[in-house]
Amino acid sequence: MHQSERLKSVAILASGIAHEIKNPLTPLKTFSEYLPQRMNDQDFLKKFSPIITNEIARIDKLVHELLDFAKPSPAMLSPTNITHILDNTLDFLSNDFIKIRSTSLKIIKPAMI
Repeated sequence: MHQSERLKSVAILASGIAHEIKNPLTPLKTFSEYLPQRMNDQDFLKKFSPIITNEIARIDKLVHELLDFAKPSPAMLSPTNITHILDNTLDFLSNDFIKIRSTSLKIIKPAMI
């Protein structure tokens, strides 16, 4: 991938993340602006308290998802028949690829165990 394509992908990702964080920040900002004047207004507190809790949980979930995304995945190792992989590779290389590059390749298959 070229540098400009990578930067474009990062910009799109950053834009999406910013949008997802900004959405829940709007009610948090509104609540914090009105709270000093309406601290004793039980209806106000009753209305906004669950909203604030949900929006904070939403941001928290997003951050956890980003952290999970950023973590390298553990290697998933499993037994593999290397002979099959080598045969497929050799089939691929035995075609015009080797002829074009004027390359010779000698493979000696080990005896099956």
